[in-house]
Amino acid sequence: MIPSNYIEYINLFKQQLGVVNADFLSKHLTGVVNHEWVTYRDPDRDWFYKAYDARLDSEAEEIIGMNSSKAFYQIMNSDMRDSYLCYLISSFDIQFSDVPYDKDEDNKKLIGHIEEWKSEILLRYSKDEHIRAFMWNLLRCEYNRDVISEVVKYIRETLKVDNTFSFYEFDYEGLNLELIDFVGKRVKIKAFSDLWGNFTRYFQNKQILPDQEIIEIPNKIYHYCLGDLYINAIGKGVFESLKKCKKIILPKSLNNIEWSFWECKRLERIELPSNSWDNLHYKSIDGVLYSGDGKSLLAYPNAHGDSYEVPEGVTTIKKFAFKSCDSITTLILPSTIEVIEINAFYRCTNLKRIICNMPSGQFKFEGFCGDYGMVEPQWYYNVQVTK
Repeated sequence: MIPSNYIEYINLFKQQLGVVNADFLSKHLTGVVNHEWVTYRDPDRDWFYKAYDARLDSEAEEIIGMNSSKAFYQIMNSDMRDSYLCYLISSFDIQFSDVPYDKDEDNKKLIGHIEEWKSEILLRYSKDEHIRAFMWNLLRCEYNRDVISEVVKYIRETLKVDNTFSFYEFDYEGLNLELIDFVGKRVKIKAFSDLWGNFTRYFQNKQILPDQEIIEIPNKIYHYCLGDLYINAIGKGVFESLKKCKKIILPKSLNNIEWSFWECKRLERIELPSNSWDNLHYKSIDGVLYSGDGKSLLAYPNAHGDSYEVPEGVTTIKKFAFKSCDSITTLILPSTIEVIEINAFYRCTNLKRIICNMPSGQFKFEGFCGDYGMVEPQWYYNVQVTK
């Protein structure tokens, strides 16, 4: 059963959507110049803080509500914060330090900024994102999964949201994310929508440039509605076809990754952070990705080397583990291998030798199946490999 206060807020938000749209925001968007002396950070010198801050005018604030003490926009003068409007309006703010305040000059510049903001907000306002942010803010402290499901259904019906609309998929700082656990605040990277080609800022201002030599995925990111979101999963093909990347560092919070490293011709290492000893799902052994128990080889970087010896104790080479690794020519398997899954060596066009420290037929081999993926190396059995 949906709590009555949730129903009340949803109906108020329906009224909010009837008022607020891109044209409304553009019409009522204005700004102020805030400035002050700041001396407490460095007692040996004064320096200036100055900002051109965007805001809605008094007419808009009267319609939707403005909490003056906490400086946030409300939903139809209720006590609920409109997180999306707060985030959207504040995203236009321009801040400076060590830049003196000049009343006439700054007011003139502010007028120019306001005109730019009015045009830009017409393009940036998203009704879908507004609805999604409202739902997240409404349920941010709700831990009953049944209630969450019922509320989502009620919002969809009340706001007449199309069935194709996802309450859980969203773009953030160039990442295409999916909230896979609302209660646990866990997200999945589905694909990089615009990352490779745009400058991206992550949690704690960690910066990743497009297709650079080292790419480190953060453990968590910050979202204006839900706070810290932990990157828990990485979807199929997220890193596919990187041309410059030599090393990928995965987040320690990761517990699910699909085939993601195809056609990364220069990739030498797949690693986890040095403090990820508590990750029970994955480990990196000399730059090769394994399951947390070390028994399954999951992903071999294309440029890791032309010869590789799988460690003793490994029982499984997973599907697509060596996909498109055209650099490897020789693979040495341990006596503990039990299963080589289908397409494990898909398009390993230069793989010539597989050396096995076991008799033929000891393990289950699912083959080199797949269109254009036929590989025909020489198999050598009962070979004792010595170092």
